[in-house]
Amino acid sequence: MINVVDVICEIVGKTSAVVEKSTGKKVFYQYGNIIELDGILQSYSNSTKEFREQKYPAIFLLTDFRERRNSHPDYETEAFLQLLIVEGSMKEYSTADRYGKVFKPVLHPIYEAFIKQLEKDSRIVKQKYGVLPHDFINRSLISGFELRTQSGKTKNLFSDYIDAVEINNLNLIILKNCMI
Repeated sequence: MINVVDVICEIVGKTSAVVEKSTGKKVFYQYGNIIELDGILQSYSNSTKEFREQKYPAIFLLTDFRERRNSHPDYETEAFLQLLIVEGSMKEYSTADRYGKVFKPVLHPIYEAFIKQLEKDSRIVKQKYGVLPHDFINRSLISGFELRTQSGKTKNLFSDYIDAVEINNLNLIILKNCMI
């Protein structure tokens, strides 16, 4: 059985290789729910320098995502994904600073490389014209967004100051028995 988490991991690896060639920066990968991802970031912050340097930039696959199985004899799965491409930022940055220092030089090139790698992958079904439609949202200071906990309290999504590109409503169809 093909696992969506593993497919995205492979795509992020290819994305990282492309981005590293042009910028010298590696792109890291994490998956989980927002609370778990924030915990990982906090543990990296409290860890050795090596782990602190593996926080950003990164692509987060948000789980739990819905999958449709057995919808077509050639499809392994059809997943409906939400991802965040994240970079550390500064609380003091204005929106113009964020666009000039984070979005344009870091997040947008990673986004473009990631989408290109998805579209190149032979396991993934592209829609008409060979593209993968999805929603794209620039999220300034995503740590300022609040999440309502089960107890009814609110807290920031992330402890770190983060800017992000959100990829939402990405319908990823993965073929059965297809080689890379």
